This record gives sequence, C-alpha cells and structure tokens, in this order.
Amino acid sequence: MSFFTYSSSDNPANSSPLVSPSQAKAMDKSWINLNDRCLRQYKDEVTAFIKFAHENNPQKEKIWCPCRYCADVFFQTYSVVENHLLINGMQTSYIEWTCHGETSQAFSDADLGRRDVNDLNNTNEEVDEIQEILEDIHRGTFMKSTPNNSPDEEYDNIIDKDETAIFDRLMKDAQRDLYPGSDLSMLSALVKLLHIKVLNRWTNKSFNMILEFIKSILPKGETLPSSYYESRKILSDLGLGCEKIHACKNDCALFWKDYEAKEECPECKESRWKVNDGKGKKIPHKILRYFPITSRLQWLYMSRKTAHEMRWHKKNQFGDENILRRPVDSKVWKDFDINFPWFAEDSRNVRLALASDGFNPFGNMSTSYSMWPVILIPYNLPPWNCMSSEFMFMTLLIPGPVAPGKEINVYLKPLIEELNDL
Repeated sequence: MSFFTYSSSDNPANSSPLVSPSQAKAMDKSWINLNDRCLRQYKDEVTAFIKFAHENNPQKEKIWCPCRYCADVFFQTYSVVENHLLINGMQTSYIEWTCHGETSQAFSDADLGRRDVNDLNNTNEEVDEIQEILEDIHRGTFMKSTPNNSPDEEYDNIIDKDETAIFDRLMKDAQRDLYPGSDLSMLSALVKLLHIKVLNRWTNKSFNMILEFIKSILPKGETLPSSYYESRKILSDLGLGCEKIHACKNDCALFWKDYEAKEECPECKESRWKVNDGKGKKIPHKILRYFPITSRLQWLYMSRKTAHEMRWHKKNQFGDENILRRPVDSKVWKDFDINFPWFAEDSRNVRLALASDGFNPFGNMSTSYSMWPVILIPYNLPPWNCMSSEFMFMTLLIPGPVAPGKEINVYLKPLIEELNDL
C-alpha cells in the first residue's frame, strides 16, 4: 500500500515562509492551466516560479517538484524542476504553493484571528494543536500522489470536492470561539473533553450530563454541542467513525454488499432480527463494528510528527545481520523483500501486522460473553512507536458471545476488501 509522505525535516512548511498571505493573493497562477507550454509567457512564469522557490528556500539545493508526474512527492534540483515544469507542466490542483514557501490562505492571520501564522509550527504544548492538525489535513489534500503512468486528466481532479467541504467545516469549527472572547476554539475544547471521556471511561450518559453542566456555566453565546451524539457527528469529519454491519446469528454471513437488504441469512435461513415487532423496531442478532483504515494510514503521512518515522525501518538499518532487533531484521522480512523488490524499493510502502484475540468486556471471567478485536500494527514505525497503543489500529470488533473460530474469515471480509483496494 503506497501513500504520499513528506519528511518534516526537509519540508519547507516547517520553516517560516517568506511570502505573506496578501502577497500570495496577488500572485497570478493562471499560467499553470496553459496547454501550450511553448509559449513565452509559460516559460517566463516557470522561471519566475523557480526564482520564487529559491528565494523562499535559500539553503536548499533541492526542492519538491510540483510537475504532473512528480506531484510534490520527489525532491529534485532547481534545474530538474524547471525542466519538468517545461516538459510535463505543473499539477493544476497545486494552487497554493505551500511546499515552496507560500503561506496557505486558510491559515492567514485574518482567518485565524487569535495568533500569528508562524505559531502553527510551534511545538510548544501550550499551542492549540487542533490548528496544527487542520494544517496537516489541508496540506494532505494538495499532496496526494497518483501513479506515474496515470493520464494527465487524473491530475486535474486531485482535490476531492467532498474533502474540501469537510476541511471547510472543520476550519469553521476551529475558528469558532467556545464563547465570546475565549482563547479556546469549540473544536479544541470538544476534542479535549472527548479525550478525558475515553481516559476515564465515562459513559455516554455521564458525558451528556457533563456537557449540560458546562454549557450552563459558560457565558451566553457558547458553542459547545449539547450531547455526545452531536459531538461525534462533528468529529466524524476527522475520520474517527465506524461502520456497523449486521451479522448472522450463527456466523454464516454478513448482511453486507449483496446481502445488505436481506431479511434472513443466505446460508442457514436464520432471521436477521432478534426483535422485529413489525412496527419499525428491529434489533439485529449481531453487529460487527468496522473501523476503516485508509484515512488512518493517510494520517500517518499527513502529520508532520509521524511522516518521517514511517520510513524509519529503512533509514535505520544496522550492519550486523546476525542480531534480531526488530521485524526488519527477520528472515521473513528479508525473504519478502527478495520476492517483491518493487514493494521494498519504496520505504513509504506500508507493512502491517494483524493480531486478534478474545477478551471479556465485562471484567468477569465467569461470564461466557466474549468480544474479538482485530488490530493492525504498522511495522514501518520504530519499535517504541508501533508497539504503543496509539499506533495499534482497531479495525474490527467481532461480537460474541463465543469465539468465531474458523468463521472469523466471514468477519474479516470488509478488512480484506479494503486491503485489496489499498
């Protein structure tokens, strides 16, 4: 699985940009849509772009190449970038040159209002991290790569309209004060509250009560959501939701894809519903909870804090082959690299481990009920990260009351399909 990444140590986004938002707005970029790249105007504008990139990155010998085929994925010298732009043209979706020193309009002083743009790159814990997360999302929408042999028209639609709308909604929530005059945004406060809920295992009912109390003591004009349900709807844009898929009582099949509308199991003919009173109330026997992984893997490359660590396994190899320190030193890993050299060549390709085991969700081992989580672990990361809880991706929560046994392959279908797509 390949995803675009950028190294936080090399990316010019981590240095203070030299171009202000007002200057950026005045720059004419219509030339990137010119089809005739032999025009004098096009050549002059390419030369001006190279000069602009050099002025904003005076210490860099190489910069990200924004041509249609490199798509801001590869570092090239200034002369190579200039030739690529003259021959291939620039990707038309790259309308804000954030990789080459331009400040994003979405994060201008006027938009943020509360702090200086340069504070976006401040790693101080006191800084509102929500703004940093949103900047990573925004950067990610402009830095998606497609295969080098893709036709040109694919590059003209790199930015998905739905993703742009999602980003706009998140930006609106991030800019909305918790209450008039507050230094904290509504989105930032909500994320912190939900984090506390998870750490302290609050129930949904208790969380609703806390929200109700906080809203009652905040000044008029507060923007906090009134329930856990509304809070989850806001955060669903961050890719934190799950899909609920009904399953057969006897683990024969999922009511998914071709069977989504079925009322009974296609294998054993057992009813889909535990309760079906004919008045609209239907309760399924089992519900599989599926947490898609694509957006979470992309997040590892969108975030400046983890993008460079996703190549750790290749950049930090040791000379002694007889010592097993981590999975990359194993014979299985090395045999895989030999059999699939095209995959091993690019260190950004994602390697995943899959693990599953049952647990008793009620803490009482005399209770027969069991849940089976399926977890994916990205082995690209350093050992101290890939074995920490925040990088263990819950992908499936298989319902009980007993272990699925060999029927676990039925529940793995959504995950296998997504892995095949990736």
